[in-house]
Amino acid sequence: MPIDRFLFRHIAVFRPRKRVFHILEWSTDRNLWFPYTGSIHPNDMRLNKSLDHTPDSASIPTRRSWIDLVFNGTYLKVADYEGRTVSTYIPVCTKSPDRVLPSSLLVCATPYPTFTHIELNSKELWITHPLDPIRPKNIPPRAALILAQDAASRGDVCPISLDVIQPETAQITSCFHVFNRDSIVPWLATHSTCPVCKESCTSYPTA
Repeated sequence: MPIDRFLFRHIAVFRPRKRVFHILEWSTDRNLWFPYTGSIHPNDMRLNKSLDHTPDSASIPTRRSWIDLVFNGTYLKVADYEGRTVSTYIPVCTKSPDRVLPSSLLVCATPYPTFTHIELNSKELWITHPLDPIRPKNIPPRAALILAQDAASRGDVCPISLDVIQPETAQITSCFHVFNRDSIVPWLATHSTCPVCKESCTSYPTA
């Protein structure tokens, strides 16, 4: 089941061959993931495993592209020192073998933890996509386009970017609100609810 929302602002991409992590930080201003440029000493981390999570996937937006990642419930627990801004709990992911990570994300490597004992526990790290049998499974592209054209004819603006709705590049949520695609897709990568009505939702393109 795809991940709907992470509960913390950081995730770590593990590179097994180099045995290092590349920590990414969520920017709420830009709705993108960026490299975390701080340093964490390997003595300040423990590698844990949450038994509450089965393997899940996420497609995350970065500055240049979307990246497909796999999470299995493993996470880093980082010492909570005063002044440290990184999350205490950082879900660990891996990439698909056939994928290449953009070099822009590999600017800062965090070494593998010094203490290798893995603690098993129950820790909530993310929320998977909610299943709602009442909501329709999808909005057909033609129906989504009609809704977007109607919004554009009224001069409606995207509630996130405040730009005028463009029907060809719009996206419709399952609660029938209209957004520009570049705004709502990154939003739903880290939020489970509509920015307008706060209902749990998914979104559908107009084409």
